[in-house]
Amino acid sequence: MESESSPEVKLPLWRRMGLPASVALLLLVPLALWPFSTDIYNVPKFFLLQAGGLCLFFLWLTKPREKDRFTLTLSPLSLPLALFFLQGAVSLVGSQNPYTGGLLLLRLALLLLFFHFLLDLHPPEVQIDHAIEAILVTSIFISLYGLLQAWGIDFLRLERRFEPVSTLGNTSYAAEFLIIVLPLFLARILSATSLSRRLPYFLGFWLLLFYLFQTRCRGGWVAAAVAFLFMAVLLASKARRSPGFLSLAGRNAFTLLLLSLFFLALFLALKPESIPQGISRVRSIFDLDYPTNRVRILIWQGTLQMMRQHPWFGVGLGNFEYGFPPFRRLEEWLISERLPVAEAHNEYLHIGAEMGILGLLLFFWIVLSLSKTAARVLRRAPSPTAYLRGLAILASLVAILTYALFAFPLRNPVPSLYFWALLGYLAAQDKLLTKDRPRCPEKRISYLAIWPLAATLLAFSYLFTLQWFVGDLHLKMAKAYLARGQGNLALAQYQQAISDYFPLHHQVQLRSISLDEGRFYDQLIDRCRFALLSEPQNARLHLELGNALWEKDRIEEALAEMRKAANLDDEMEEAREKMGLIHLRKGDLNAAMAQFRESIRRHPQSARGHFFLGICLHRKGSLPEAQGEWEAALRLDPHLNAAQYWLRRTGRGANVRN
Repeated sequence: MESESSPEVKLPLWRRMGLPASVALLLLVPLALWPFSTDIYNVPKFFLLQAGGLCLFFLWLTKPREKDRFTLTLSPLSLPLALFFLQGAVSLVGSQNPYTGGLLLLRLALLLLFFHFLLDLHPPEVQIDHAIEAILVTSIFISLYGLLQAWGIDFLRLERRFEPVSTLGNTSYAAEFLIIVLPLFLARILSATSLSRRLPYFLGFWLLLFYLFQTRCRGGWVAAAVAFLFMAVLLASKARRSPGFLSLAGRNAFTLLLLSLFFLALFLALKPESIPQGISRVRSIFDLDYPTNRVRILIWQGTLQMMRQHPWFGVGLGNFEYGFPPFRRLEEWLISERLPVAEAHNEYLHIGAEMGILGLLLFFWIVLSLSKTAARVLRRAPSPTAYLRGLAILASLVAILTYALFAFPLRNPVPSLYFWALLGYLAAQDKLLTKDRPRCPEKRISYLAIWPLAATLLAFSYLFTLQWFVGDLHLKMAKAYLARGQGNLALAQYQQAISDYFPLHHQVQLRSISLDEGRFYDQLIDRCRFALLSEPQNARLHLELGNALWEKDRIEEALAEMRKAANLDDEMEEAREKMGLIHLRKGDLNAAMAQFRESIRRHPQSARGHFFLGICLHRKGSLPEAQGEWEAALRLDPHLNAAQYWLRRTGRGANVRN
């Protein structure tokens, strides 16, 4: 009797396209670069994340209807996620800049929809494995490029040349990416069934580990160590409860240990200088007076004060940089070289400051639900491979949450996307493994509610994705024209940027008001004068006092302090340069030229001295001599943009070679 072959079931479009499209998003976002943006690294990544997330949402809406309704799969995480989003929206009521908050709300909405999209897709384990494999391959290319940059080879020649930033724009951002992927590599090593399968993963694991070391990111090192320790503890606990369950993983772990010792010895033999450098870097983690540690502590103290003043709803999502200045401290302002503070450098404090205690409690609820979901996945894993997959995903999430103690990974494009994607894969595994006790119910929603949501999302995406990106392109062109000395064209591009993305004008005005640093200069003047009572011969204190007086427009007092600094230390180039600038501001060109020439005589390699002397000569009408000084400045410092600007503005190109 012939058996009938069952007809092949054709999957709906959203299922056929959903998984490869989501994997493509995970692959392309870390690699995205666009040299015509103000930030060639993050702007294109955010644009791709938002545009890709929106496309996946509309693909999701093609899902076949059930009783004329859209069926949404929920998770134990869905309720805290929805409340967290609503708290972010409520926090914007009365905030200084609701536009920035609207942009962040859109990103959060798309990421939460991406999480539910993956949950509703409920990919089988083999497809989750394929997605992880694709992530691993991407990480190898990113790490290879980063290591080449560390060794002085930078074939793309981007903005951050010869620094190991790879395609991520910052060594800290690179570390955020690496700590997410490393546990996935480790799980692959432990679950491999043969040496030939294990070896490629092992090589990739050590490649990423070397790159993580080259980033010199201490927070990344700590997060990776916590993730590895977390995996080791859970594996040991599982082995005690089920002696035969992880025997394969145990053998692979022993092989991994032996090969790791070999590679570590080889690395130290090739770069022996890395031993004291690494030890010094690790020790600095525990040094509270280390500059970056001290800055973080001072920012955290100011953030806690801000939370006490805005306890329940915070200052508003995306409004930290506008709410923080009143709580900023002089010491941190000086150590940070007077740069603005846009983040709390602690994700939890940042959430508390922007969204209040309610927002922070909701985020902890999300973490608690995440932990319960992961516990179910690990408890019900049917095989060592499934257990290791769930453990690796959980360890990656633990690494991000650990790193969030020192930085802001969930506000950056790559780690935020990967965090919600891995959480979606974990929830999908929970759904597959708990079919007998459903914890992911399906909710049928009327399309009368879905289409207004889609229209709102589309309108917000038009403003905060397309218009935001186009406005950024015009800003980049404005900067390029300004560098060429074409001020009128630069102004036209800036006005076009504001026309395309109107929140930009509000943001610029708000920053100029909220970032007023006058009170810090008053405090600095008082502090320097008090210190000079005990150290009247300290040239550096006189210089610092003169700079503060200069910033407060107290010109004569600043000039007197600069003279004292120059008389106490003949080699203090900055004091003579500032004296020249004061004379230039007063209109005494001869006195200014005398100071700049004296500075050049004492410091022949002073590019700034030549530049400012050129400015004086230009004002006196000696254009050829001025151009000669600017060209001399460029020979000493080819990246002195101001000299390039003035050469272009006065009709001479800036093609000066060393």
